[in-house]
Amino acid sequence: MSLSDFLGDTSQIKIIDFFLGDAGNSYNISELSEMTGLTRMTLSKFIPELVQSRILEVDQSAGNVKTYRLAKNRLVELIVASACAYSSIQGSDPLDKEESIGNIRKGLGLSGVVSERITEPRIESASESPCSEGAWSFPSEGIVILTKESAKKLRDELDDKIRKYENLHGEILINE
Repeated sequence: MSLSDFLGDTSQIKIIDFFLGDAGNSYNISELSEMTGLTRMTLSKFIPELVQSRILEVDQSAGNVKTYRLAKNRLVELIVASACAYSSIQGSDPLDKEESIGNIRKGLGLSGVVSERITEPRIESASESPCSEGAWSFPSEGIVILTKESAKKLRDELDDKIRKYENLHGEILINE
């Protein structure tokens, strides 16, 4: 699962890819340079832009040293979803790369990468989603993305199971 496969091989994408492959740890500029192969100067240029774009966030700060991690917000969820969707589609149809990339960008509302800058996401109608038959799950982050049809099916199944349980055992009470 690599964003650079379909968004290009830019410094920002390399940084985001690194954090996507890492399970929520935070790193300072020196550690990132060593692990990504990017220079400290390049990282010092792009990390603040990624923080301002709310893709990364400052985890800790001690003096002049800051550590960064992937932010937890809707934008990052869309980025993760696009990488997983790309992997899923490529696995089922590896010969149709350009069309897959276009469908992922359109369906997830990502406008992509222009030059060395990441643009804000553009949310499009859910009915235009290329993911009309399923869902993607990201257990390490606790994120589940469902299509409208899958969400309705899951809701109906859960409602049915709850009704069956209540018929056998009585009403379910939830204490808050």
